[in-house]
Amino acid sequence: MEPSPAALLPLAALLLGVRGTGTPARPALNPENLLLITAATEQTEGYARFLRTARHFNYTVKTLGLGEPWRGGDVARTVGGGQKVRWLKEEMAKHAEREELVVMFVDSYDVLLAGGPLELLRKFLAFGSRVVFSAEGFCWPEWGLAERYPPVGAGKRFLNSGGFVGFAPAVHGLTQLWKYQDDDDDQLFYTRLYLDPGLRALRQVFVSLSL
Repeated sequence: MEPSPAALLPLAALLLGVRGTGTPARPALNPENLLLITAATEQTEGYARFLRTARHFNYTVKTLGLGEPWRGGDVARTVGGGQKVRWLKEEMAKHAEREELVVMFVDSYDVLLAGGPLELLRKFLAFGSRVVFSAEGFCWPEWGLAERYPPVGAGKRFLNSGGFVGFAPAVHGLTQLWKYQDDDDDQLFYTRLYLDPGLRALRQVFVSLSL
């Protein structure tokens, strides 16, 4: 599997939040309630570095796709990555009812972890949102969608699917909307959900930015 076109930003830069009226009550800061999920088809040097940092901070890691053929396209050069969403959709079906579980999904080949589970949980819960995506400074892969993004007061404006964290039922709800091909674009999928006013109104998945 090729690395994503944009590296994961630090957790402090996770700016694009999605808030729902059914946000769970603030859970206890328990690292056992955090599951780190990544995707990798090969045990590359980058994947090994990622795992070393995860082990250093005592994360519980679930790797999707290891040993499977990559059919998600050449994402280093063009669109793709939908296979990761399909894998995550299948995995989240196992955790759909776990209200206390927080799931963080990140790429692995170009990502290093710089803090522990407790710090991550504190920062995520401080947003008061069900799901928080990483952000970047350019709108990929459809530049034409940039004008539909709400302005931000600080930080980056545009969604980056290379890293996001959320309560398990909310992440499950998002991934269940995936109905596409493995080589379709994962970032475009999440972007369209984020910008879709109908989904915000009807599904109460995306309601507002959390800054």
